[in-house]
Amino acid sequence: MAARTAGRRDNPGMRWTLVVALLMPLAAAAQAPPPDEKTLEAEVKKDPKNGIAWMRLGMARQAAKKWDGAAEAYQKAIDLKFGVPVAAYNLATVHAARGDRDQAFAALEQASQNGFARFADAETDPDLALLRADGRWAPTVKRMADAAFPCRAAARHRELDFWVGEWEVRAPQGYLVGTSSIQNLAEGCIILENWTGNLGHGGKSINFYDGEKEAWRQVWVDDGGSVTDYLGHLRDGAMRFEAQVQGKDGKRAPRKMSFTPQPDGSVRQTIEKSDDGGKTWSPVFDGIYRKKK
Repeated sequence: MAARTAGRRDNPGMRWTLVVALLMPLAAAAQAPPPDEKTLEAEVKKDPKNGIAWMRLGMARQAAKKWDGAAEAYQKAIDLKFGVPVAAYNLATVHAARGDRDQAFAALEQASQNGFARFADAETDPDLALLRADGRWAPTVKRMADAAFPCRAAARHRELDFWVGEWEVRAPQGYLVGTSSIQNLAEGCIILENWTGNLGHGGKSINFYDGEKEAWRQVWVDDGGSVTDYLGHLRDGAMRFEAQVQGKDGKRAPRKMSFTPQPDGSVRQTIEKSDDGGKTWSPVFDGIYRKKK
């Protein structure tokens, strides 16, 4: 029942909450009484392009176990491009109730390809019990998860995961230079850096794979107001970034940064700058990240 209602199966007053909430705040939606089937049939007859009325009609017919009529109404909503993820999911439950597994799986695929993200609820929805015994169920749920949260499984988005963790950062000579908490957020789409230097300054960076640029980006901001926007790629076993940094004299100079995972599980970060357009380079930072014990 996950997509059709925010309440219990035996609470028909809540059965309409999700679809009505597409058009009004949730608090108001919870007060909306469910129109009866005849009223809704009159609405779609008067206005055949009324997507929300078709959706509601599908719900009313499904509640009455009028499977064919419910399927027709949900399909109308889909054709009108109204609430397609929810309408397709509900259509899948109708087909499952009719015992038509092939059509039910096809509707689930349509729901997931249009952004239905509540795949976890599908695992417990009693209306889909028939499908969970089918060999197609597990791969279908995985595809739903991958479609809803593509960063979780996409190899490109996982390239910097080796940097995630709670770290002490030391210079190659062994002395502590700071600590950093590197978090994986937004279902794997963002890696957030939280840096605290041992001299009191700190900063944060947001790291993500930018599909439009076909490159990784790091946007660094520190508590001194410095901002650096890097672009990078995984090459030769390291994430390698480059940027142009504006100095106090207003001139822009190239900078490069790398994160290299080490065999012992540590990560080495280096930053270098050039004052002659990239002919020669000098070090800015060199740190070894080791997991806190």
